[in-house]
Amino acid sequence: MTLRSKVLPFLLTALLVAPACSSDDDDDDGGTGPTGDELSTVEFESMVEAMSAINSLGVGGIIGLQQASSPALAAQSGGTFTYSATEPCPIGGTIGLTGTYTVTSSGTATTGNYTITQSYSNCQAQSTNGTTWTFNGNPNLTLSLNFTSNEDGSFSMTGTETGGIAWGGTGKSGNCPISLNLNYSGGPSGQSYSYAYSLTGTVCGTAVNESFSYTA
Repeated sequence: MTLRSKVLPFLLTALLVAPACSSDDDDDDGGTGPTGDELSTVEFESMVEAMSAINSLGVGGIIGLQQASSPALAAQSGGTFTYSATEPCPIGGTIGLTGTYTVTSSGTATTGNYTITQSYSNCQAQSTNGTTWTFNGNPNLTLSLNFTSNEDGSFSMTGTETGGIAWGGTGKSGNCPISLNLNYSGGPSGQSYSYAYSLTGTVCGTAVNESFSYTA
């Protein structure tokens, strides 16, 4: 199993755990962070659902990471790669992606890091309740990942995603700060392969605290 086949699908899932979170209150007191109009719990959940649809919590970074990873992983001796791309949003606007990827191979281990900046320009998506939300950079989101992959199939990764997004929808607007920390590791154990991860931080003023482990 390659580093890419293990890591990329997981990150796609892990960094989208945050949108499942909502305000801890069951009434109309939603949370959007320190500035902007207050959203009800229903509105808040609708907004983070739309953020998920436009890859706001990491998938946009994964698009860029996938673009960079093929040539990088093919260069066994390592190297530094840069890239720039613009991805369309579901119903209008764009996500701009810029970043670097560095990989170093030494003995039985490969180490590397990604730095990916995601910028949003009138990026629009619709939640399942039919609400259209528009997102812009405030100023942007930066995803940073560091990993080590070993020949025996074991690996470890740490990452952060920080920044903010300006949002608008349902006649309201505001700013959503994001600060997430990711820890992910895995390795062989007999005939099985074990994984463990944790994702902590805040999204729009709402706490995120997720952890999971399993053996496949």
